[in-house]
Amino acid sequence: MSKFTHTQKEFIRQTLNTPNLFDFDLKTYVKAQAFLGFFYHNWFKVNFINLDHISPDKPCLIVGNTSSIIPWPALMFSYAAMNQLGRRVNIAYDLDSFEDERICTLAREIGFVPFSNDNLKKLFSQNEIVIVFPEAKQAINKPLSMTNRLYSFDWTLTLPAIEHGVNIYPLTTVGCDESSPTYFNLNELAEYLDIPSFPITPFFPWLPFPFNFLALPKKWQMKIGRNIDYSDKPKNDKNAIQETAKWVSFMLEGDIQSEINRILRMR
Repeated sequence: MSKFTHTQKEFIRQTLNTPNLFDFDLKTYVKAQAFLGFFYHNWFKVNFINLDHISPDKPCLIVGNTSSIIPWPALMFSYAAMNQLGRRVNIAYDLDSFEDERICTLAREIGFVPFSNDNLKKLFSQNEIVIVFPEAKQAINKPLSMTNRLYSFDWTLTLPAIEHGVNIYPLTTVGCDESSPTYFNLNELAEYLDIPSFPITPFFPWLPFPFNFLALPKKWQMKIGRNIDYSDKPKNDKNAIQETAKWVSFMLEGDIQSEINRILRMR
């Protein structure tokens, strides 16, 4: 803790000066840093580009792609934002995916927040960074044929940001699909167990918890794109806001898929 206090003074200052709305626990987060740092530097060997696009003192919504029940890109982004921006990241996620209450408690303490319009608006009002993954549960079951291809984005996840008028940035991650390949999904067994999916991967379900949620050690490239400018779009009523959200989601999906394709061509 003493080393963390010395190297992360800005992160600690901002955390302590921001109201704790959703059970974030600084001590738990500090303990998780060795784990996250290992995955960031040694396991995925993340090359993060353009994190400085994000304003150091304004709220924003980050929209990214992922391919696992554990949103590894969000955890890697959280680690990078702490080190390079001195800022906390709130991961808006469907915590119902985790049945074990201990997992939900741990997730909340390191920055996970149950997704809802009200929750995100509260965070934006406190100048917080929020990250979402609009592919939702589809990404958990992504087959090998969909590697590095996106499912359609859920436009409703951008509504709180548009209603609040905050900046929205695309976050592209290349490598996460290769790290979490799904050979096939046992839908019938998932329905019987009342869980979102039962994927057959290199680790799941063969290894015991929590090692069954591991990802393969592939090199990752992560990149923050330019802010999606929707300032000229109508937002004068509910229908107009929804149309703007659909347009923004379409632009985000296109930007991320284009960047994925560009990075793959450069390999």
